[in-house]
Amino acid sequence: MAIHFYYEPIVSLTMHLSPTSLCFRVSFLALFSQNFVFAQQNREEQYAFDVRHHANFTPTDQGVSEIRVDLGEIPAHGTGRVVIVVRNTSQREVNLGDTFSGCKCLKVTLSKPQMSPGDECDIELIFNVQVEPVQLKRVTTTVVFPKSDPDAGTRIALNYRLAGMLAFNQRTASLRVEEGSTSKEVNLPITISSPTRLDQIEVFCEGALKQAKSAIVNIDGQSCVQLTISTKDTADQLSIGLVRIATKDKSRADEINCFIEKIPPLTITPKTLRFRWNDSMKQWESEAIVQVALPNTNGSKATSDKEIRIQVSAGETPIETESKPIRNGLSRVYLRIPGKEAIIGKNKLEWEVRIGGKIFETDTQVVTLTFN
Repeated sequence: MAIHFYYEPIVSLTMHLSPTSLCFRVSFLALFSQNFVFAQQNREEQYAFDVRHHANFTPTDQGVSEIRVDLGEIPAHGTGRVVIVVRNTSQREVNLGDTFSGCKCLKVTLSKPQMSPGDECDIELIFNVQVEPVQLKRVTTTVVFPKSDPDAGTRIALNYRLAGMLAFNQRTASLRVEEGSTSKEVNLPITISSPTRLDQIEVFCEGALKQAKSAIVNIDGQSCVQLTISTKDTADQLSIGLVRIATKDKSRADEINCFIEKIPPLTITPKTLRFRWNDSMKQWESEAIVQVALPNTNGSKATSDKEIRIQVSAGETPIETESKPIRNGLSRVYLRIPGKEAIIGKNKLEWEVRIGGKIFETDTQVVTLTFN
C-alpha cells in the first residue's frame, strides 16, 4: 500500500501538468534514478578488490590449522575485502575463536565462531594494502584462535600478486666510494609491476646525492635506479643522501636513505704485520686481510677477484704470497719468506695490487719479527 500511495499521486498530478512541467518531472525522476544507481554503485565499489572464497575446513588434532586463499592480482594500494566461507567438514564442534594475531593490515570479523558439523562461517577480512610502506612480500597471514587455547587456532594465509607496484627493495643502502676516483656508478634495485612502467618513473636526489646523475635501467631482468656519484660532492668521510622515486602522476612513490662512505683503494689489516719463524718449515710466516676497493663493484661490470694480483716485497727480497678470496674485493693473504736471515733488519713491506695486469694501488706496511 505504501508503494501504491507514493506513485499514484505523481501519476495523477502529471496528467494535469503542462507538457513543460511534465518534461521537468520526467527529467527529475530520471536524474533521481541515476543518482540512486550511482550511489548504489559507489557503495558496491568502495573496495579496491572484493573476493569471495569457499573453503572446507577440518581442524587438526594438534597445533594450528591453515586456510590458504589465492587472491590473484590486487592493487598495490587501497583497501579490499576478502570473505572466506568456511564449512565445517569434521564430525565435531569447532571453535574458531575470537582473538586475532598477525598482520595489522587485516581486520577480521567472524559471523559464527562456533560451528557444528556441516555449519558455515563467513570470515571477513578487510585488507588495507597501504598499511605497510613496502609491499614486497607476497603472503599476508593472520591467526584466529580462542582465548582459552592460544596454542590452537587457524592460520589464514592470503597469496597475491601486486599490481601498480613501485618500491625500493630495501629501506637503506650503504654506498662505498673509493678515494681518488672521480665518480662511482651504483645500482639500487627496485620492484615494479604493471601497469607501472619504467618510462613513467622519475628520480629525485637530495642531501649528499643532490648532484648525482640518475637513470632508470634494467640489468639482467632487474629494474634499478642507477646513480653516478661524483666524489667531489661527498667531501666528508661519511655522508647521507636520499633517493626518491615516483610515477609522473605522483600516485606511487618510495624513497631510500643512502649512507655514502669514502674508502681508501687499498686497506691492509693489521697495520703492523707480525712475522713468526716456523722452524720446521725454515721460513717466516704471516697473514693479512686485504680489502681492495674494486671499481664498479655495484655495476654490471664488477671486477672479478680472479683479476686481482697481490705482490709483496721487502726491499729487494721477494715474498711468496697466497691469496684466498673471502668476498668481492676482500682476501686473506698468506706470506712466507724462506731463510732465517732473509728480512732481519727490514722493517717495511711494499704491497702492489694489480688488476688486469695494470697497477691499481701500492702501499707500505710496518713489519715486526717475533720468534716462536
